[in-house]
Amino acid sequence: MRDIRPDLRDRLAQVAKERATLQARIAQLDQSETTLNALLTEEDALWEKVQPTLFRVVRRELIERPSQNGNAETADREGEPHLSNLLLEILKASGACSKQELADEAKKREYPFGEKSVLRSTHFALVGLMRKAKIRALPNGKFRLTEANEKTADATT
Repeated sequence: MRDIRPDLRDRLAQVAKERATLQARIAQLDQSETTLNALLTEEDALWEKVQPTLFRVVRRELIERPSQNGNAETADREGEPHLSNLLLEILKASGACSKQELADEAKKREYPFGEKSVLRSTHFALVGLMRKAKIRALPNGKFRLTEANEKTADATT
């Protein structure tokens, strides 16, 4: 039978060494966390001063910008146009359109997408319209107004 106590002592020394290494790494992470929190606090303070100005400028541009058709229902209380209403308007005028065609037309009509993806924004607006049963997807990948909305569109024109 062999005495394993020296092996156990070696293993214990390795564990102590590993613990010391990990504690040093935790200390580094704590220091990084403190530094990042300080930077974030400074940035928050900076943006508190700048952010209201940015929103005022963007909102003023949207309010001053006339809608394409002068239709009041394409803008909300603050003057920001709804992409969903614009897509409905496009579908009323052209019948069935693909997602890409709708996105291109919205962009052509200068809808303010900002830095958002045009196709992704259009996709989610279409999803919302389908959930509200205002449009339906056709098997060929195009979208069109539902029958109820087509009758409403005919009645308003």
